[in-house]
Amino acid sequence: MFYDFSRFYTRVEDPPIENTLKKIELYAKSIQMLHDEIEHLKSEQNLAITHLKQYQADFNQLRNMYNKVSRKLQSTTPNKEDSQIIRSCSEYRVELTRDIPQNYTNLQFQILANDTFYKSKSNVRLVLSYNNVQTIKSAAIDDLTTRLAFTDGNSLTLLNLENRTFINSVLIPDNTSVLYNKRSVMFTPNGQYICLSIGPKLLLYLANNLKLCTEISLDESKIISIQFSTDLDLLILAYENGILSEFQLSTLEPIKTYKCEFEGTPQLILTGMEIKGNNLRVSSDMGVMVTLKIPQFSLVSINNTGSRIPYGFVSSPNSERFITLSNQSDSKKDDDITYADFSTDGSLFVTASVNFRLTVWETKTMIQLFSIVFHQNTITDLRHSKNKPLFVSVSADGYICLWEYTKKE
Repeated sequence: MFYDFSRFYTRVEDPPIENTLKKIELYAKSIQMLHDEIEHLKSEQNLAITHLKQYQADFNQLRNMYNKVSRKLQSTTPNKEDSQIIRSCSEYRVELTRDIPQNYTNLQFQILANDTFYKSKSNVRLVLSYNNVQTIKSAAIDDLTTRLAFTDGNSLTLLNLENRTFINSVLIPDNTSVLYNKRSVMFTPNGQYICLSIGPKLLLYLANNLKLCTEISLDESKIISIQFSTDLDLLILAYENGILSEFQLSTLEPIKTYKCEFEGTPQLILTGMEIKGNNLRVSSDMGVMVTLKIPQFSLVSINNTGSRIPYGFVSSPNSERFITLSNQSDSKKDDDITYADFSTDGSLFVTASVNFRLTVWETKTMIQLFSIVFHQNTITDLRHSKNKPLFVSVSADGYICLWEYTKKE
């Protein structure tokens, strides 16, 4: 029997080559559209990431502002009897009297008019706040005038505090900003020169125009202190490795070099030096204090305090009392006092601790008269004026603050 199946199927002929090419082109266009869409999504993703980073930066800035205000409010919490909060703040733009470097074109002073803080027997007032928006490594007050010099490691800048004007700024040679010496800026007693110690070098600038006139480099160790004796016409440098270098102050001629080495005493790493009369006293990291007679550097005494003195010491101007700046405790390093200075009459002294706290003390009773957290970063120097009841504090976030105080009877 024969069956005819032809009615159940249709013959399909092979498509022409042109149809195949058209389909391939359509597939290629679809793939290209998908690729473009992926690239567009990637671009939007990158833009979203950029916006997210900006939002994060804005959030961090707002958080820092909040923390700053919060800290200031906490540190100025009013006492019912004798304290008040900051009431007003105004800005005074510096008069730019000459051409200055580009990074100093936005100098601003803040005058905090009624920001008096009271506590116990002391009245301390912030009279000047200056933000250079850079790290301040050291600053010094010229007691003969109203000038203030400071360095950020790259430049040396001079300001007039009385009329709040910029005087001059010069770059430090050799780009030595990575080096840091504690209290590296000093005015000579007559105000003629500004001494700047960076690493093992001492640079002397004329204070009136910041012209570099002398460079002293005698040792490879870091300079840890610069001291003057007007009575003996001496300038003495103390190096970290125990070397003491003596110069004639009026001529800057070298006189003598002395090495602090003593039998039965380990190698001294010096952390501080002060001159009082004919005596020079140095402190060392492991707690050994040495007193020498100058200018001959003859040994007077060696004392071991029994505790480390990593931050040096300060002496009262009118007594034999001195304060060592040491670790307060192993568990609370943020309480370490790194800087201190006495008032001219020795009745008060000011300290700065690692946790950014400034404290005014009464020397006789060792009672805290006033304490505040104002700086928001490491305090890098603290200096007291010899002629006026004020001190200056500078910090790693670029703030220079001038404080004045009066004792309440």
